Amino acid sequence: SRVEGHLDNINAQMKEADKALTGMEKWCGLFVCPWNKVKNTADADDAVWEKSEDGTVVRRQPGGTTDQRDAPTGPYVQRITNDAREDQMEENMAGVGNILGNLKNMATDMGTEIERQNKQLDLIQGKTAGADVRIEHANKRTE
Repeated sequence: SRVEGHLDNINAQMKEADKALTGMEKWCGLFVCPWNKVKNTADADDAVWEKSEDGTVVRRQPGGTTDQRDAPTGPYVQRITNDAREDQMEENMAGVGNILGNLKNMATDMGTEIERQNKQLDLIQGKTAGADVRIEHANKRTE
């Protein structure tokens, strides 16, 4: 996603900034002074910055499905008089059953999409936390 791309860009820029700060801290540009030695910022989880295959963007919403595997079939109304009213009630109940099946499928698709987006948000949160640590560390080094 776009947010992840920007966070990856921030991470790359912070790596360059760390190299530049290390170069400025060297004595005569050759050796790091013992009092300027800093801890490595690699303790921030670098695994978060790996590319994920889950970062796909949905271009269009899924269409309605007519999967009726779980939908009950057969007579919905118990026949008593076997007239046109009972036929109409049977048709109406079949229509309601189809609509409920579609709603169930839509709810399942929405649940799947929410789970995927939660995973993406967790990844973004991890990257943001890592970037915050790097920026805070760089700010302390420049003081």
